[in-house]
Amino acid sequence: GSKAFITKAHRYRKMMGGGMRQAGILAAAGIYALKNNVARLAEDHRHAAEVAQALTQKSWVEQVLPCETNIVIFFVADTATRDKVLQHLQNHSVKAMAFGPKSIRFVFHLEITSKDMESLVQVLELFH
Repeated sequence: GSKAFITKAHRYRKMMGGGMRQAGILAAAGIYALKNNVARLAEDHRHAAEVAQALTQKSWVEQVLPCETNIVIFFVADTATRDKVLQHLQNHSVKAMAFGPKSIRFVFHLEITSKDMESLVQVLELFH
């Protein structure tokens, strides 16, 4: 093709993710998950729903976003409270992520057991 055509095709390829390196590795992980772990996702979704429900009972939680997957996002009053909650979680070996100035995110996955989820609920009970 012409130089202009190749330049345009290159741009479209990049826009569609064609510039990704090691895409095959990511695809292989996705294929493995679809073949081996789809049924397991229900457990992750259940864990997330249970933690989301526990969070709705906390006076320091302003809002819990609807929990439809294995991800729980909730909001607290301010950044200072968010940081205190994150520090409390870290002190109890719970990994969570600030997801905005007043929000925190939990993600449940294959390595999170029912016992881990119950421990998280207990750790949340300790924060005030």
